[in-house]
Amino acid sequence: MEGSSATKVVALALIAMVIALIAAGLVSYNSYKLGKMSRTQSEINSKLNNVSKSISQLQLSINKLVTVSSQINALDKSLSELKILVETLKANQTSQASNMSKMLKNIADLENQIETLRAELSSSSSNITAIQSQIVELEKRIDKLYDMVLFPVTVTDATGKPVTIPKKPTRIVSLLPSVTEILWAVNASSQVIAVDEYSNYPPQVVEEVKNGTLINIGSGWYPNVELILSLRPDLVIGVNSVVSHHTLKKILAEYGIPVILLPDKTFQDVLDSIILVGRVTGHPAEAAMVAEKLREEAIALRTYINNYINSTGIHREKMAIIAWLKPLWVVGNSTFQDDMIKLAGGENAYSFISGWQAVSPESLLKANPDVIVVTLGYSGINMTRQKFIKYLEGLLGNAVFNITAVRTGRIYFIVGEYNDILDRPGPRVVLGARLLAAILYPGAFNLTLSEIPQIISPKTFKIPRLPTT
Repeated sequence: MEGSSATKVVALALIAMVIALIAAGLVSYNSYKLGKMSRTQSEINSKLNNVSKSISQLQLSINKLVTVSSQINALDKSLSELKILVETLKANQTSQASNMSKMLKNIADLENQIETLRAELSSSSSNITAIQSQIVELEKRIDKLYDMVLFPVTVTDATGKPVTIPKKPTRIVSLLPSVTEILWAVNASSQVIAVDEYSNYPPQVVEEVKNGTLINIGSGWYPNVELILSLRPDLVIGVNSVVSHHTLKKILAEYGIPVILLPDKTFQDVLDSIILVGRVTGHPAEAAMVAEKLREEAIALRTYINNYINSTGIHREKMAIIAWLKPLWVVGNSTFQDDMIKLAGGENAYSFISGWQAVSPESLLKANPDVIVVTLGYSGINMTRQKFIKYLEGLLGNAVFNITAVRTGRIYFIVGEYNDILDRPGPRVVLGARLLAAILYPGAFNLTLSEIPQIISPKTFKIPRLPTT
């Protein structure tokens, strides 16, 4: 009986904490945004002050707690999610004066819920199920306030033009795999209704396409306008580098369908894209966390590898990434893959060209990479070092052996999922940079050169973590 009572008190105390977060968030929100409207501001503050006093009385019981029951774990998760929402409400203060009456009504409703919880606190019949129900109601209330704060939203996409999203989108179409990965990363997956044929990550995307939850729109490079229109989307997301996405944007504008084109050239563009997707889908807090985590991982990788190079005095390796074999397409500067090479501690052997370009085989002699990485995707090309060198030898003759990577045999072929990681400007770019770092400097990961296979895929090689110090 004593354990049951303690559990109940703990749960109720945690609910009090939720209410405290809500009240604090609302006070901060209204104080900042509605400061010039003194009469309404006073009314709101007065109500919230009363709420705070009620919460203070409830919180007195928290100080008496000495244990936390395992039965509260599920409630703990809900509390964390609510906290994120409340913090985002404070950070995204974009509401209009016309929303005041709605805000006041929502505050009044929250006051009523608080009084209900206060009564429940003094009741011996309260239980975990009832508390969970109350949390669900609080989540709904916060969601309403959240959407009121965030929408409508006007953003500037990669075209440099403003795009207005009138309300939280619930029928999103993703045109490319990198876009799909970002949508899932910022927790907007439930709002997506269709993806392109190559969207395959995370794995549940493939399953949802198979079971019909998601529609396969076919090629994202050459979008089927009629199919997309038939889906009645309220938001379509593509990328700036694909010409057909610009055409689609113009066509769908005539139907009042907003299209966002994401920047997709550099690592910073990836971070900006994540933030942009978070804003237009109503998930700015989640997006901010994903972007910040990527930034921290990038800094950690770059710092670790640079320290390794400096401490060992080894040569800083030059890497060439070949994106296509016939004709020879390579990765130049001002690309996210160039940034990945730099994060990995390497130098781009093709830093003297801009973007992704077709080059002559002779350019390899000038670039003279220490390491060559060839992305083969899912094409199933039966390529080996010997075949690749033979191919180059047919074009360059014996001069091919003047290329350091050819002479030392440091030529690697990236296939399957690892190809996706290297080719997509999405949330896995730092993971791709870590793969490149392991190829460039296996010793930094306690590996030997012989442990890096020539065909690199999840089946043949596990991307190592940064060693702990």
